[in-house]
Amino acid sequence: MEFGDALPTITDVDVDKKLETAKVMISVIPSEKAKEVFDSLSRSKNNLQRILFKKLNMKPMPKIQFEIDRGPEHAAGVEKILLEEDNS
Repeated sequence: MEFGDALPTITDVDVDKKLETAKVMISVIPSEKAKEVFDSLSRSKNNLQRILFKKLNMKPMPKIQFEIDRGPEHAAGVEKILLEEDNS
């Protein structure tokens, strides 16, 4: 899957106990491209689900749900503020 000049990274996957859903957290650099990447992944969700079903011997196969992980973005902002204060 191509995302142009965006770099998506899977930061976490949380599968519920009943194996019904898998919440896939995605971080995107640059963060301005997050919605574009999220929309692309959401449109491809069914195809990705089929690929995983073929590759993994897992039943039931959890349904994928994508979410944007803004944690790395927030951490970078906090680090920037701390560095600015340190340089003052």
